[in-house]
Amino acid sequence: MKGICVSIDCETLIFDLEFHPKLDMICAGLFNGNLILYKLNDDKKKFQKKWDVYNHEKALRCVTFSKNGNKILAASSDNNCSITDITGKVLWKNKCHDFTINSILFTSSNTFLTTDERGFIKHWDLRDESRNPIHKIKEFDDTISSMLLDPDEKSVVISSGGYIALYDILNKKKISSHSISTEYDDEFLSLQFIAHNTKIACATLNGYITIFSKKHWGNIEGKLKASKDIINTFVKLDEYTICYGTSDGIIKSAHLLPNKIGKSIGRHNGNDSIEKLAINKKKNLLASVSHDNSIKFYPIEIKNSHISNKMKKRTKSFFRDL
Repeated sequence: MKGICVSIDCETLIFDLEFHPKLDMICAGLFNGNLILYKLNDDKKKFQKKWDVYNHEKALRCVTFSKNGNKILAASSDNNCSITDITGKVLWKNKCHDFTINSILFTSSNTFLTTDERGFIKHWDLRDESRNPIHKIKEFDDTISSMLLDPDEKSVVISSGGYIALYDILNKKKISSHSISTEYDDEFLSLQFIAHNTKIACATLNGYITIFSKKHWGNIEGKLKASKDIINTFVKLDEYTICYGTSDGIIKSAHLLPNKIGKSIGRHNGNDSIEKLAINKKKNLLASVSHDNSIKFYPIEIKNSHISNKMKKRTKSFFRDL
């Protein structure tokens, strides 16, 4: 990614964002219920608005693309979810929960999961004309904070409070619990598969990156104190390298297994917490949102455990002492 991408200034607070899985596009969900799709222009320096859709009365808390990038799933504070295609046409809208929706996840091109603050998990099929979930389950009393689809697309990892759990979704009409960890004295907020899908990294309320084994489910294999405070979000750069956002607005890097904090990537405007990070498909452009109305971009490069932010004049070693 050559040059520096200009920040996007939105009309109001940004709650969530995600890069398109194949194209140079990014979507954002705003406080006023607006869903916006941006496309990178030809000189690769600026994202321009392709379209926006006001389809919800309240804040868009979650947005995500389908695997093929043809659909965008959005969840609002009005407890409705909607599906919009890549042209901006609304394909589906429905009230999905009675309580605040906290996470959403496509499980195929036509099916998706939604969860809420009371621990309900619901599985939906766009082709079902009844507009009722094809299955629902409740095994936690706390918020479902994050979901992660296994690369085999047969199971989903879910975090809730101090638990992580594995659910089988191979049978599209039933969600079945496969394994649930013991309760840990922390709260898991976001998840990523690492180490070639053999382990799960979790960002926590107490500022740790905690690593779990998939083979021996729920066994902690490592912990890294990565921040003095809550880590709301992190993204995977490669199988052992992540970027995460801190409570004081700094984006940092870390290497896992062995665990070591790396250099700072950049800072969002001011000192407010980084609320969401997103990384593009090529892993060379990072985006962040905080408590303002802007999306900031950071062109990056990683080679052999060295990372550089091309917005800086000088490239620095990622793990000089590793």
